[in-house]
Amino acid sequence: MRVYIGSTFSPLMLAQMGECQIWEVSFEEMKEILQEIDPKDIYSIVGHENTANILSKIFGISIEFNRETVQLEDYFQMYIAIPINRDIITREFSSEEIYSSDWRFFNIVGVIGEDYEYEDDF
Repeated sequence: MRVYIGSTFSPLMLAQMGECQIWEVSFEEMKEILQEIDPKDIYSIVGHENTANILSKIFGISIEFNRETVQLEDYFQMYIAIPINRDIITREFSSEEIYSSDWRFFNIVGVIGEDYEYEDDF
C-alpha cells in the first residue's frame, strides 16, 4: 500500500467526500513508523527541496522532493511533518531555519469515495 509523507495537509487533497482521522504523534514514534515501512511504498509529497533533505536526515530514510498536487482516493495513510516557524511573513525558509524549527508530526488515515458513508449527526 502506498504511504504518503508530506509537510502539509489540506481537505482539498481529498478527491471527494470522505472521512479522516488525525493523530498527533511524537518525533520518536514517527521515526520508528517510517523506518518500518518498505521504502518502495513511501510516496513523498514534500514540496520544498530543503524540507525534504532535512526530513531525510532526521528520519534516516530517503524522502524525495516532489511538488505535486495529490488527490487522495479510496483508503489512504499519510504521515505529515510540519515545521513550525514563527515568522509572520509567508516565504520559503532557509535550510537553517527549517532545521532549527519546532516540528509537529501527524498520522492521517482516510476513507474516500465509495467506501465512505456520510452520517449527519448534527
